[in-house]
Amino acid sequence: HRASPDARVALERALAALGAEVFPKPGEALAAGASEAAVSVKNVYADGAPSGTVVRVSESGLRRGDRILRRAQVEVSRGPMSKALSLLSELAGNSELPESARSQVAALAARLEALPREKHDDEDGDRVLAETLAVLEASAEVSPCEALGSLRERVVSGLRERGYVVSPDSPGGTVDSLKTILGSEAAIEAPKRRFADGTVGDILAVERRAVVKAALVLSKARVVVCAGPPNELHSAVSEVREKLGAENAEKPVLAELDEVLEKIAEAKPDRAHLLAFPVMNVLHRLGAKDRLGGGLKTYLRGKHVKEIVAYANYPAAELGPKQLEEVRVSSDRDKGKIVRVLRPGFIEEKTGVVLQKVQAEVSR
Repeated sequence: HRASPDARVALERALAALGAEVFPKPGEALAAGASEAAVSVKNVYADGAPSGTVVRVSESGLRRGDRILRRAQVEVSRGPMSKALSLLSELAGNSELPESARSQVAALAARLEALPREKHDDEDGDRVLAETLAVLEASAEVSPCEALGSLRERVVSGLRERGYVVSPDSPGGTVDSLKTILGSEAAIEAPKRRFADGTVGDILAVERRAVVKAALVLSKARVVVCAGPPNELHSAVSEVREKLGAENAEKPVLAELDEVLEKIAEAKPDRAHLLAFPVMNVLHRLGAKDRLGGGLKTYLRGKHVKEIVAYANYPAAELGPKQLEEVRVSSDRDKGKIVRVLRPGFIEEKTGVVLQKVQAEVSR
């Protein structure tokens, strides 16, 4: 196969004189239904070569009549690469993308490539592009960078060229105005709420854009809206979070408090005070309840909630099963005495309803 053109022509003539034929030739259309015994095919994308055309012969085949003397190895055109697959392939190889995002985009590119070429430009291909956009937007939350924003907008442009509405592009406006743009309430997830100075209901952040075309929703918008200025509980927990951060508390501890702060904005007013308990639990574990929990204690007193009395050597029977979750342990203390309080308990003063049981080790 590597012989000069003249030598190859002479060889093919000699083989033809013996009744043998070299096959196939570059530029030929590969015969439909060509057997695997005759041809080993690698399908490749090739601009300017119609689908099914032989674009490269790695090793020529040889046959005499219906008998295959040597199997051919060829590359056959799948036609030009679709714009969508070209974009995804470029993204998957872009070193500016975080490794996890590149892996996800590569998997999406492989999924698109496995589809018949004509489906790259219909709803199946659109869904892959919408999922790619979601991957890039999630990645931007973790590792924001200018290059990532540029790549993301190329995917957005591709979807808009296909007739989709992709919105919102940035914070601002309200959920109602976004519904009008998208034409569907079903295209928006229940918005998250965050305390901030501003008009209640205004969109503060866009975590994911919606991708819609008429009634077809490929991706729902995920936004954060303003819940108004911080309430008393949020301020008290924020103060605890700030002080523990200044004391270089462990990351999991700070993450617990951050989670509580997010939940406070979402909580119903008559249930929000229950979110003080996980913070008091953290402070108890750290031995900082008295030192840092003053603001939370004041807040709970205002809600007519008090801490259940429990301490080392306190008789467990005084609390009973309604107020105490026991962990029985061997100890030098008298049987039935509390050895160590693991978690504080809280009770509603007016009704006597236990909101959180004390958890404690009790001597067996």
